[in-house]
Amino acid sequence: MILYYKGAFGFNLLLRLRGSAVVRGMILGFISVVVFFVIQNIFGERPTQELAKHPYAFGVLVSSVSFLIVFRANHGYSRYWEACGAIHQMMSKWMDAATHMGSYHLQCDHYLHIKPPSFYNFPELNQEFYTMDRTRGQKKVIRSLNRVENVNIEASETGGESFFDRNVNRETSQGEPVPLLGKARLDGGWSGLFEKDSSTYYKKDMPWNSDGEGFASTAGGRTPALFLQELAHLCSLLNAVALSTLRCDIEGAEAPLDVYQPGSPWPEADPDMITGGNGKFEWNKMLKYYTGSDRTPEDRTRYNASRPLSVIGGVSDAEIRFLQTARGPYAKTQLCWQWLSEFIIREHIAGSTGKVGAPIISRVAQFLSDGMLGYNHARKIMYIPFPFPHAQMSVFYIIFMVIVIPLMMDEITTTSWLAAILTFLSTTCLCGLHEVARELENPFRNIPNDLPINTFQAFFQRGS
Repeated sequence: MILYYKGAFGFNLLLRLRGSAVVRGMILGFISVVVFFVIQNIFGERPTQELAKHPYAFGVLVSSVSFLIVFRANHGYSRYWEACGAIHQMMSKWMDAATHMGSYHLQCDHYLHIKPPSFYNFPELNQEFYTMDRTRGQKKVIRSLNRVENVNIEASETGGESFFDRNVNRETSQGEPVPLLGKARLDGGWSGLFEKDSSTYYKKDMPWNSDGEGFASTAGGRTPALFLQELAHLCSLLNAVALSTLRCDIEGAEAPLDVYQPGSPWPEADPDMITGGNGKFEWNKMLKYYTGSDRTPEDRTRYNASRPLSVIGGVSDAEIRFLQTARGPYAKTQLCWQWLSEFIIREHIAGSTGKVGAPIISRVAQFLSDGMLGYNHARKIMYIPFPFPHAQMSVFYIIFMVIVIPLMMDEITTTSWLAAILTFLSTTCLCGLHEVARELENPFRNIPNDLPINTFQAFFQRGS
């Protein structure tokens, strides 16, 4: 996917050549100009009887071809946007399933001693003049979600009264409400599972989030619960295999999976930026793109092999063997889906979800099913091409118009330079719009205008 910014009047977009439908249209536009001058040399002086008595005769043809091309372009955009929606539905539903299972797991008996107090156990607090406003009594402050700031946690969040402090003697019937906030637990409460001063991502003597790995860090000397690790791995594997089969469904072709490294940079969405390029003009890439030689199965396989999809926890030899044994992209995805579903059901029966009822757990199965529905919608677009009869007809008339437009311009204009310019612009417009349709029809294969599968997988990893 080509990322761009909106510069003044969009002039900056003209500098991008690879992936441009304008340049592809201009190639046929120049050919059409050559045809125009050939026609002029053949006819020489204007014949006494014109080929067409009125330009409306040409207008009927141009209007018909324009409708044919615009119809294809419209459906190409619909396929592109539907694929985007299907991919995001798939990922969001599988992420919902993982998040719900993680929340249900924390309700089992293993975490009773680290759970925060429940409002249900202290109904008398509702009779007091308390508030849950986090910033009451402080000066106005704007905090950023993305930029790490030095915030005095003890000064800002430990001044309130704790649920456990039952000896509070404070007048709360008049004046401002009293903030009711307990001590901030930057370790998420996980330190209660381990020895003193041990946790997972948090360490007291370490600057906040200094290793860049976020909640995946093991700076505290401990790792998350094994249930959560396995849940994250299976969800990540399912999403990676699904995305991999969407961008490459060639049986026996290399579709590598890599180990996810917490804190690693975001993958580049633009393929031209992968190898340290700057997205500018490169002869080899440009020639392969405009000749269509970068769309062969071999080139697509090499491209996919250079961009492996990462999986949390990596992929074991046994998992790879099973995935290789499954024949076809749908079977591989269905196999990973079955692994995750079986894990959830097995752990629920064993008690890993505490007292959460079976009807609630069934919602997780529904989320998994909804995600598979999104995958199949995306696979429909990837596997079923734009109908051949319409594609063939549009190509035929595009080639035909490369000859007809010069003939029309020679007929209705009196100066060669004006006819050449109009021939070039008209042909470039029609052919460029046709190239837009061809680029958008399959958003999983048409590099560099494909969807950023690796970036989508990275989004999913960070959320897991």
